[in-house]
Amino acid sequence: MVVSDPLRPNGTVLMEWVDGTGHGDINNEVTDPDEDITTFIRATTAAGDDNDVCIVSFPDTIDDVDEVTNIQVKTFGAKATDNPEVSVNMGGWSAEPECVLGEVPSTIWATNNFGGSWSQADLDGLQVRYRADIEEKNGLNVIFICYVIVTYTATAPTGYGHDFLGIPAANIDSIMGIPAANIDNICGLKKE
Repeated sequence: MVVSDPLRPNGTVLMEWVDGTGHGDINNEVTDPDEDITTFIRATTAAGDDNDVCIVSFPDTIDDVDEVTNIQVKTFGAKATDNPEVSVNMGGWSAEPECVLGEVPSTIWATNNFGGSWSQADLDGLQVRYRADIEEKNGLNVIFICYVIVTYTATAPTGYGHDFLGIPAANIDSIMGIPAANIDNICGLKKE
């Protein structure tokens, strides 16, 4: 079964941008802002932030993952001059495509997809890195919101299952040493 779940950053690994503290400023619990957002991270040419990074982590990830096939990074922000670059660490850093944002004062959503075949351990170490690209005079990168959508297959459950969920029920020979044939009911449910 393929599942997609959102995750919000809840740890800061490195913050080199001039304004903001990292994950606490970009983990707003919104997916489509319709009001003023007052927290952000910002890199500027004046502060000498070109090529500086902000790395956020996601320590509270998803359990029971068999295989992760895509990490979609959603970013809400703006830029003056050049776009920042974004990459993910899933057992190693990905390429750094541009995170295409709106020209100040327009803020827009950027979506960057990173496909692969990763494990639960890779997901547990997930990090997102933004690299400032502000080499021109009056350059600016500002990010208001970051979250990721993880596409994965769930680990198949072991033991008893439900046929209606598409997971075949396991053959149960006994429960706590009592042969299943000798059990008339469980929690008030009668054997048919």
